Amino acid sequence: MMKSLKAFALFVAALLVVMPLAACGGTPAPSGGPSASPATGDEGDVSILPVSFKAADSLKPGVGNALAGFSLDLFRRMAAADAGKNVFVSPVSVWLALCMTYNGAAGSTAMGMAEALHALDVPIGDLNADNAGLMGVLTAADPDVKIAIANSIWMRKELDSKFNKSFLDLNKQFYAAEVRALDFADSGAAGVINQWVEQNTNGNIKDLIEPPIHPDTVMFLINAVHFKAPWKQAFDAKKTRDGQFTASDGNTVQVKYMTKDEDSVGYADENLAAARIPYASGRLEMVAVMPQKQALKEFVSSLTPESLQAIIGKCEKTGMELALPKFKLEYEAELNDVLKAMGMEEAFGDADFSNMSTEMGKELFISKVRHKSFIEVNEEGTEASAATSVEMRVTGMMLSLTFDKPFVYLIRDTRTGAILFIGTLENPA
Repeated sequence: MMKSLKAFALFVAALLVVMPLAACGGTPAPSGGPSASPATGDEGDVSILPVSFKAADSLKPGVGNALAGFSLDLFRRMAAADAGKNVFVSPVSVWLALCMTYNGAAGSTAMGMAEALHALDVPIGDLNADNAGLMGVLTAADPDVKIAIANSIWMRKELDSKFNKSFLDLNKQFYAAEVRALDFADSGAAGVINQWVEQNTNGNIKDLIEPPIHPDTVMFLINAVHFKAPWKQAFDAKKTRDGQFTASDGNTVQVKYMTKDEDSVGYADENLAAARIPYASGRLEMVAVMPQKQALKEFVSSLTPESLQAIIGKCEKTGMELALPKFKLEYEAELNDVLKAMGMEEAFGDADFSNMSTEMGKELFISKVRHKSFIEVNEEGTEASAATSVEMRVTGMMLSLTFDKPFVYLIRDTRTGAILFIGTLENPA
């Protein structure tokens, strides 16, 4: 049994943020949009600026199905790209950042984004309204579970007037997006955005935006998600024991196993083992699924929302001991190639974002989608954070020309071509 636990850490981590959605089911969309609430300190944590959204009991089936399909499609592709490595992604974070961006897309660019989001049959108005409801569902799911979701849009200061007010207003209304103009040429600009990300992820996600900001970058659309919850029944630290974990490469490593046998809910046969571990009131839970014979890579590639739900449905109370490794990990990835393969290749090239900016729309494109995440699982519970950045650049327009590396310069007569002076600048200081 100990040797077969090799898949737990990877798969538990990957499913942590997906599974709260499975508990939401499907139903009516909320009316109206989210509203920002005043900041309050969180005792023992870095202060997170909370946002309150209009609560909905659950999601409409169309949006719920799209999110489930997108979540596992994204995860499968990321797990394949980083096979053999720990992968941890927040589908909700990527989904919300892309949906904000989707509001600015038009024509075939919008169709490609809808395909990637598995939302071809969902009108964009319904998607926005239901996303507001989704954030309401998650942030109000359990008073003893802390879930914070925040969105922001950062515009190059000298171009902020060129972005459509209707696009910005949609994201303010339905995503409670904080919209700010910033001098991207300033050396501290990336730090300002990164500070916002850190504040909204309890300090767990750092350096999402890499300085210096590229001179052609005109906008960042960012989502941040933070999750912290105690187990419904904590693991007794006195029962935590040393053990071996067999990694995907066949090597064994020493780990600490948290154990309990009271009220364990799980399922096991010759093909797989699964466990459901509830948080707080039980509304939210961790689900761990471990293939017994099949390689994890093969199992993940065949996973669907339906097959996952079937496995969850088989779990019931059991007298078996549950042994789960304690772990803490960080993950980061650039999602460009994955999202192109999911259908939105045009958004990264010859794109149409005229709903984002009438003036610059045909020159805007997504240059990078970056994702960073963090998780820690211990005897008390789980803390997890993630942030996603969609970076928009512009072509066909010179936004700035910054000579920030050694260069040659000269003074010449334009008529005769005579060079009066010429030199190099290696160090202006």
